[in-house]
Amino acid sequence: VANTADDDVSQIDLTTRSVVNSIPVGRTPTGIAVSGGSVWVTNSGARTVSRINAATGRVVQEIEVGNAPRAIVSVGEALWVANVGASPVALASDDSSMWVASEDLASVSRVDPNTGSTIAVVQLGVRPAALALGSDWLWVASSDGTLSWIDRETNRVSATVPVGAALSGIALTDDAVWLGDRAGTVHRVD
Repeated sequence: VANTADDDVSQIDLTTRSVVNSIPVGRTPTGIAVSGGSVWVTNSGARTVSRINAATGRVVQEIEVGNAPRAIVSVGEALWVANVGASPVALASDDSSMWVASEDLASVSRVDPNTGSTIAVVQLGVRPAALALGSDWLWVASSDGTLSWIDRETNRVSATVPVGAALSGIALTDDAVWLGDRAGTVHRVD
């Protein structure tokens, strides 16, 4: 979990649902990706990405990436970073597609990571804030407090439900969708 106000990230034990480690990173951490035995954290206020060794929980590298990085995703052997000011606010990926949330356009685009071409644009009608990719759905947390899911086969919104305050983060487990809001509350949707 990125703790923006504390300039650290929390490692949470999913069994006990408790924080087991807090790791200092750069100023204003916002996005997290896991790849290649490392945890990668965007630090919006520091204009960097921190690389944390997942086994030791220690920062092993700081990479300068430009203006206010917010979202990060791993695709194959590459990391993709979305910087604030260019409208993309969140990224999600698998081997065949990268999903890009545009706050300004109130949409999510599906992009081929090999060619960079747009496969589909899904209009949401609300401003997306965070994305999480499941086996059948792309889950979208929006700043208006709603959760939507997009069918990955049809590239269409299947449903949208109200959750609460302005949402800012999302994560998936085997049995639930977890959402964080700007008021500091974590919501579980089964």
